[in-house]
Amino acid sequence: MYFQNTCFILDVKMFNPKVLNYLSEKVFEDLRKKQKIPANLYFEFNKYPIIDNFRKKVKKNDLDLILALLESKAKEELYFGLSISKNLINEQQIKKRIFEIWENSSDYKTKREVMWRILDIPDLPIKIHKEIYEFVKTNWDDWTKDTLAFYGNEDHILEAVIKRSSDRSFPESKHWVYLCLATLSKNRGAAKNFIKKYIESNITINSLVANEMLVNLDARYK
Repeated sequence: MYFQNTCFILDVKMFNPKVLNYLSEKVFEDLRKKQKIPANLYFEFNKYPIIDNFRKKVKKNDLDLILALLESKAKEELYFGLSISKNLINEQQIKKRIFEIWENSSDYKTKREVMWRILDIPDLPIKIHKEIYEFVKTNWDDWTKDTLAFYGNEDHILEAVIKRSSDRSFPESKHWVYLCLATLSKNRGAAKNFIKKYIESNITINSLVANEMLVNLDARYK
């Protein structure tokens, strides 16, 4: 059976493009047929860089499929839906739903998942950026631990966020969140150089966070 072997594929050949391409096509084929996918597999799919392959498969006519995931009471389905909704973030129904999730959720985990999609909105008001930044700082220990689990670990985090920051499909206004993650890298020198590039950014939130993260980085190594 297909899904019985999926975890083995992810563990052994996680970064094989052909395997990931087949896997993501199969999953979307099943989702479009409204077939049930085991919850634990959604968790496995929703990791970097695996999730990027799934996002590439999203089509505009998948809007209803994604909205159904965003309405799901099952957290794994909801979080997967949030991740793959990235390329449809400018669709008003998607945008409306993710703000509803942010505003109506009281649990840290759901707010951590939905914040990433909100930050993909190019014209997001500075007020919302600051609100999310406060959320990150308030939940710093849990947030960094959980986000590292998504990206890998302290050895690979800087490489991942630099790659993200050079990806034009992510708005530059979102880069401040990558500055936060850069402070977790074991390569202090490279992390400082990356953060310093944003000190005089024309985007207020990036400049603000860059200055604060440089202080945090120095404090971490005292």
